[in-house]
Amino acid sequence: MFRVVYFDIDGTLIRTHGAGVKAFAKAFVDGFDLPDATRHTAFAGRTDRGLVSDILLENELKTSEDNIKKFFQYYLKVLSEFLPAGHHSPLPGVCEWLKSLSALSKPPILALLTGNHPQGAQIKLTHFNLWQTFAFGVYG
Repeated sequence: MFRVVYFDIDGTLIRTHGAGVKAFAKAFVDGFDLPDATRHTAFAGRTDRGLVSDILLENELKTSEDNIKKFFQYYLKVLSEFLPAGHHSPLPGVCEWLKSLSALSKPPILALLTGNHPQGAQIKLTHFNLWQTFAFGVYG
Protein backbone atom coordinates (compact mmCIF):
# COMPACT_ATOMS: atom_id res chain seq x y z
CA MET A 1 0.00 0.00 0.00
CA PHE A 2 1.20 3.50 -0.75
CA ARG A 3 -0.02 6.91 0.34
CA VAL A 4 -0.31 10.03 -1.74
CA VAL A 5 -0.54 13.55 -0.34
CA TYR A 6 -1.95 16.04 -2.83
CA PHE A 7 -1.20 19.76 -2.73
CA ASP A 8 -2.88 22.73 -4.30
CA ILE A 9 -0.50 25.42 -5.54
CA ASP A 10 -1.71 29.01 -5.22
CA GLY A 11 -2.18 30.07 -1.62
CA THR A 12 -1.09 26.66 -0.30
CA LEU A 13 2.49 26.32 -1.50
CA ILE A 14 3.21 29.71 -3.04
CA ARG A 15 1.93 33.24 -3.42
CA THR A 16 2.52 34.78 -6.84
CA HIS A 17 1.02 38.18 -6.06
CA GLY A 18 -1.48 37.90 -8.90
CA ALA A 19 0.85 36.61 -11.61
CA GLY A 20 -1.74 34.23 -13.03
CA VAL A 21 -4.47 36.87 -13.09
CA LYS A 22 -2.14 39.37 -14.78
CA ALA A 23 -0.98 36.78 -17.33
CA PHE A 24 -4.62 35.88 -18.07
CA ALA A 25 -5.39 39.54 -18.76
CA LYS A 26 -2.36 39.95 -21.02
CA ALA A 27 -3.13 36.75 -22.91
CA PHE A 28 -6.64 37.98 -23.69
CA VAL A 29 -5.23 41.31 -24.87
CA ASP A 30 -2.48 39.75 -26.98
CA GLY A 31 -4.48 36.82 -28.34
CA PHE A 32 -8.00 38.21 -28.66
CA ASP A 33 -7.67 42.02 -28.43
CA LEU A 34 -9.83 42.05 -25.28
CA PRO A 35 -8.35 44.62 -22.87
CA ASP A 36 -11.02 44.24 -20.16
CA ALA A 37 -11.76 40.54 -20.49
CA THR A 38 -10.88 39.59 -16.90
CA ARG A 39 -11.89 42.76 -15.06
CA HIS A 40 -14.96 41.23 -13.36
CA THR A 41 -13.69 37.65 -13.09
CA ALA A 42 -13.28 35.89 -9.74
CA PHE A 43 -10.31 33.52 -10.06
CA ALA A 44 -10.06 31.84 -6.64
CA GLY A 45 -10.95 28.16 -6.56
CA ARG A 46 -11.47 27.88 -10.31
CA THR A 47 -9.74 25.85 -12.99
CA ASP A 48 -7.76 27.65 -15.67
CA ARG A 49 -9.71 25.92 -18.42
CA GLY A 50 -13.06 26.80 -16.82
CA LEU A 51 -11.98 30.42 -16.49
CA VAL A 52 -10.94 30.59 -20.14
CA SER A 53 -14.25 29.09 -21.27
CA ASP A 54 -16.29 31.50 -19.14
CA ILE A 55 -14.31 34.54 -20.25
CA LEU A 56 -14.62 33.57 -23.91
CA LEU A 57 -18.40 33.18 -23.49
CA GLU A 58 -18.71 36.50 -21.65
CA ASN A 59 -17.01 38.14 -24.62
CA GLU A 60 -19.23 36.35 -27.14
CA LEU A 61 -16.44 34.16 -28.48
CA LYS A 62 -16.63 30.44 -29.15
CA THR A 63 -15.30 28.11 -26.47
CA SER A 64 -13.76 25.99 -29.20
CA GLU A 65 -10.63 23.92 -28.67
CA ASP A 66 -8.86 26.26 -31.09
CA ASN A 67 -9.66 29.33 -28.98
CA ILE A 68 -8.73 27.58 -25.74
CA LYS A 69 -5.46 26.37 -27.26
CA LYS A 70 -4.78 29.87 -28.62
CA PHE A 71 -5.36 31.38 -25.17
CA PHE A 72 -2.95 28.98 -23.47
CA GLN A 73 -0.26 29.62 -26.08
CA TYR A 74 -0.32 33.31 -25.12
CA TYR A 75 -0.78 32.69 -21.38
CA LEU A 76 2.11 30.25 -21.05
CA LYS A 77 4.34 32.60 -23.01
CA VAL A 78 3.82 35.51 -20.58
CA LEU A 79 3.21 33.86 -17.20
CA SER A 80 6.83 33.92 -16.05
CA GLU A 81 7.01 37.69 -16.76
CA PHE A 82 4.55 38.29 -13.93
CA LEU A 83 6.07 36.01 -11.30
CA PRO A 84 7.69 38.04 -8.51
CA ALA A 85 11.26 38.84 -9.55
CA GLY A 86 13.76 38.25 -6.79
CA HIS A 87 11.21 36.29 -4.75
CA HIS A 88 11.61 32.54 -5.08
CA SER A 89 10.61 31.34 -1.61
CA PRO A 90 7.44 29.34 -1.07
CA LEU A 91 5.03 30.29 1.70
CA PRO A 92 6.45 30.08 5.24
CA GLY A 93 6.74 26.53 6.52
CA VAL A 94 6.22 24.85 3.15
CA CYS A 95 9.79 23.60 2.68
CA GLU A 96 9.91 22.26 6.23
CA TRP A 97 6.52 20.59 5.82
CA LEU A 98 7.52 18.88 2.56
CA LYS A 99 10.85 17.74 4.06
CA SER A 100 9.11 16.33 7.13
CA LEU A 101 6.75 14.30 4.95
CA SER A 102 9.66 12.96 2.91
CA ALA A 103 11.54 12.07 6.11
CA LEU A 104 8.79 9.77 7.43
CA SER A 105 9.69 6.10 7.77
CA LYS A 106 7.09 5.39 5.08
CA PRO A 107 6.99 8.67 3.17
CA PRO A 108 3.95 9.41 1.05
CA ILE A 109 4.15 10.24 -2.61
CA LEU A 110 3.87 14.01 -2.97
CA ALA A 111 1.61 15.11 -5.83
CA LEU A 112 -0.34 18.10 -7.11
CA LEU A 113 -4.10 18.54 -7.29
CA THR A 114 -4.72 21.93 -8.84
CA GLY A 115 -6.87 23.91 -11.23
CA ASN A 116 -3.72 25.19 -12.95
CA HIS A 117 -2.84 24.24 -16.52
CA PRO A 118 -0.04 21.61 -16.30
CA GLN A 119 2.56 23.88 -17.92
CA GLY A 120 1.38 26.84 -15.85
CA ALA A 121 1.87 24.76 -12.70
CA GLN A 122 5.37 23.84 -13.87
CA ILE A 123 6.27 27.47 -14.61
CA LYS A 124 5.05 28.64 -11.21
CA LEU A 125 6.62 25.85 -9.18
CA THR A 126 9.92 26.00 -11.07
CA HIS A 127 10.12 29.70 -10.19
CA PHE A 128 9.76 28.75 -6.52
CA ASN A 129 12.15 25.77 -6.75
CA LEU A 130 9.42 23.24 -5.96
CA TRP A 131 8.61 21.54 -9.26
CA GLN A 132 10.99 18.61 -8.71
CA THR A 133 9.33 17.86 -5.34
CA PHE A 134 6.18 16.36 -6.84
CA ALA A 135 5.95 12.93 -8.48
CA PHE A 136 2.90 13.76 -10.60
CA GLY A 137 -0.11 16.01 -10.76
CA VAL A 138 -3.80 16.16 -11.49
CA TYR A 139 -4.58 19.42 -13.26
CA GLY A 140 -7.68 21.46 -14.05
